[in-house]
Amino acid sequence: MPKGILSLSDLRELDLAFNNLVEFAFPSNFGAMDSLVVLSVEGNTGLLSVPLPKNLRILNVSNTAFGKSLHAGDFPLPSQLQELYAHSLELPLFPPSTLSLNNLSVLNIANNKITAIPPDIARFAPTLHVLDISSNPIATIDPNIGALVNLTHLNLSSLPPTFTALPPALANLSALQKLDIHSSTGLELLDIDFSRMSKLVEYNARASRLNAVTTLCSRGISLLNT
Repeated sequence: MPKGILSLSDLRELDLAFNNLVEFAFPSNFGAMDSLVVLSVEGNTGLLSVPLPKNLRILNVSNTAFGKSLHAGDFPLPSQLQELYAHSLELPLFPPSTLSLNNLSVLNIANNKITAIPPDIARFAPTLHVLDISSNPIATIDPNIGALVNLTHLNLSSLPPTFTALPPALANLSALQKLDIHSSTGLELLDIDFSRMSKLVEYNARASRLNAVTTLCSRGISLLNT
C-alpha cells in the first residue's frame, strides 16, 4: 500500500485496482480509516482480504481472491455499504453476508459460479436498484425476485442454455427501466406481462434465440433487441 496513506485523515476515495497487492499489503489499522467511503481493489488477483473501514459506502473486490472468505462469511461487510461489486470471484453461492446489508442499492455478482437466486433476495426490496447476476450458471431464480419493487436495472445476460424460463414474477418489477437478457440462449419463450412494467425503456434480448414473447408495452421502450 502506498506509504503515508494512513496519515490522510480526510481521504474519502481510494482506488488501488489492478496492482499486485497481496493480503499483507494492508496493515490492520487500515480498517480505522473512518473517512474512507469508496475503496476499489479490483484486479489484485492475489489479494485474500482487506480490513475494511466501517464507513465504506462503495466497495469493489472484483477479480480478487476474496471469493472464499466472502462465501464463508469470514469477510464482514460494513453495515452502511450501498454498492458492492463482487464479480469474477468464483463464488459458488449467492453470498449470504450481503443479506444483512440494509442500505444496499447496487449488487454486482456477475461471472461467478452461482446456480440459484434464493428466496431471501426479497430482503433487498426497500433499497436495491441495480442487480447484475449475468454470466453465472443459474438454474433457478426464486419468484421472490418480484419483490424488488425499487429495482431499476436487472442484468440476466449470458445465462446457461439450461436456463429456459424467467419467473413471471418479474412483471412485478414496476420500477424497472432496463432489462438485459442478451446471450441467454436457453430462453426460447419469454412469458412475462410487460404491460405491467410501464417504466421499462431499455430491453436487450440480443442473441437469446427467442421464438416467442408476450405482448410488449411499446410505450417508452427505446431499445428492443429481439
